[in-house]
Amino acid sequence: MLSSVQRAAFDSQLVTKTLYLVYLAIGEYVTVSVSTSGFIYAGSHVTQRLREEYLAAVMRQNIAFFDTLGTGEIINCLTTDLNLVQDGISEKVGFTITGLTMFFAAFVIGFAMYWSRSHHYDPMWVLRIS
Repeated sequence: MLSSVQRAAFDSQLVTKTLYLVYLAIGEYVTVSVSTSGFIYAGSHVTQRLREEYLAAVMRQNIAFFDTLGTGEIINCLTTDLNLVQDGISEKVGFTITGLTMFFAAFVIGFAMYWSRSHHYDPMWVLRIS
């Protein structure tokens, strides 16, 4: 059983460490939100620029080019492809960067706190063997 002095110190440390985790969560939420908003903004601008360039390229085509295509075929393909590009830039790039950053941060924290166990999980051990 804990004495009242040990219990007070334990409660104080628990509150402090809990607040650290809450502050880290708030910081992560803000940074991920800002980066996601930035990538969405960049994705929409890249897509708009590609749309303008594609329209300029289509307008330079010979008029006979359009006789072989169905109604709305060019716009349908353009919309589908550019939506994929925008999704890739807006969401997947941000998620990939966030995931890689978290992975490397976990390795750094692991090596800083528990270096004797962390080197077993180091992916470079394959290179050390050969």
